[in-house]
Amino acid sequence: MKPAWKVYWTILIAALFVFACSPAPTPPSLPTDAPLPPPVATSVPFYLNLTLNPTGKNETGQDPADYTVAAQIPTLTGSDDPRVTAFNALAASIVQQGVDEFKSTMTDLQPLPDIGAASGYTLKYTSLSAQPGYVSIKFESEGYVEGMAHPYHVSRSLNYDLETGEEISLDSLFTADSSYLQVIADYCAAQLQTRDIGFTDIFTDGAKPAAENYQVWNITPDGLLITFNEYQVAPYAAGPQTVLVPYAELASIINPQGALAGYLP
Repeated sequence: MKPAWKVYWTILIAALFVFACSPAPTPPSLPTDAPLPPPVATSVPFYLNLTLNPTGKNETGQDPADYTVAAQIPTLTGSDDPRVTAFNALAASIVQQGVDEFKSTMTDLQPLPDIGAASGYTLKYTSLSAQPGYVSIKFESEGYVEGMAHPYHVSRSLNYDLETGEEISLDSLFTADSSYLQVIADYCAAQLQTRDIGFTDIFTDGAKPAAENYQVWNITPDGLLITFNEYQVAPYAAGPQTVLVPYAELASIINPQGALAGYLP
């Protein structure tokens, strides 16, 4: 009689030989005329099909004096989504606010001497954001009322989240426990102090960390653009001032769920 281990190995080798020589199972074949499975549908965000175009707002009048208005309204086209409609309405209201302020200035300053210069108001905008799903608009306007020594200039901004259909607030860009205004104000003040614009005495108040001082801001590819209107941080002759705050300066306080999350390192 063979030892038990020899019998065991003989059976194992025979089994392996039979398994190796057995043909591989053939998968069931589909009929040649069977339809192909439908492609998997992928949804494209609606805002990728949008286009931003200017809509003209032109007006002439004689009350309380001859005047002209030439303004651009940023208008999204390509979708009738309610979020798009809401953006267009908000942008139009910002432009109208500037026009109404100009007309109010004309009324408040009457009567002014006739010096042969016509009253007028112009407004243009620039789109600054490069992040999909976000729109950042900077409005720049100039108004002049006949008899004034010089025109006035006002900048405004609109930052909008197309996904949520809401205007973006400055505080939402940063973590809740951060002193974001202090961080931004410190950087802006340091930059303004390097310029020969008269950023001293009463003008330094215009850059202090108060919400009213940082109402005009825009999301840009390179940083948070802060705009100070004329007379805010410098005399009229120096004009409006802008400071670009690099995202590297803000990285430690950026809200990872906010509109600046895409700029985190």
